[in-house]
Amino acid sequence: MAITLPSTSDEPLNYHDIYIDDFITVAQQPVHTQAMNNLLHALNQVFADPTDSPRRAIISESKMEKGDTAFSTNHTILGWNIDAYMMTLTLPQRRLNKMTSLIAPKLTQKYTSVKRWRELLGVLRSSSPALYGTIHLFSILQHALYLARNHRVRLTPLLKLVLQEWLFVAQTATQPTPLHTLAPCHPDVLAATDASKDGMGVSGSPGMLLLLMHNLHCVARPVSPLQSRTILSQRLILLAVSLIVIWN
Repeated sequence: MAITLPSTSDEPLNYHDIYIDDFITVAQQPVHTQAMNNLLHALNQVFADPTDSPRRAIISESKMEKGDTAFSTNHTILGWNIDAYMMTLTLPQRRLNKMTSLIAPKLTQKYTSVKRWRELLGVLRSSSPALYGTIHLFSILQHALYLARNHRVRLTPLLKLVLQEWLFVAQTATQPTPLHTLAPCHPDVLAATDASKDGMGVSGSPGMLLLLMHNLHCVARPVSPLQSRTILSQRLILLAVSLIVIWN
């Protein structure tokens, strides 16, 4: 049964979320076709090139052929499968397979490099919103970085036990995550987030960023610096998800 959220306007939905080179359009009939045309024409006008330009096309025809410019109630966006009819979030099978391929070797190793461990944590964190219950499986994995010596993480029996939990989740992930559990209420602050080799970043005015950081650190109980960093990272992921929630 689909979940229908109350509308706040009689007008058809027509919204564009644009951040650097990522474009997400949410629209309803009868304005959805015009919304897409407006976006594509605007891109061509802003990034217009002469016909003999060596630069790669701004609008990728190969991605268009794969359906990136086609409206659907079920789309893969930023690595998540979003179902706007059932209002759920799931992971594509390829991402579950990647989790398995990263976790399985660690179960037989005694050590791994800090770089490889951070890569694994990054994959797990970006996957967590679509995997029910995994938000509570990070503390021990994150603490391993604090205990790392000589750029190596010792894979203790406790760490392997937690990794086995993740492996089980990846191999049995069948329950989709309801979108309203990720963004249960209207956010106080909206910000653009993205990741790079230097880590996750947030774009906005100084005043907005101060309010954002204040809200991310406002929790009901005292936390340690390690817990605080974990909460901040998890809340940033949820904020990113809230920006792409598709409301019916």
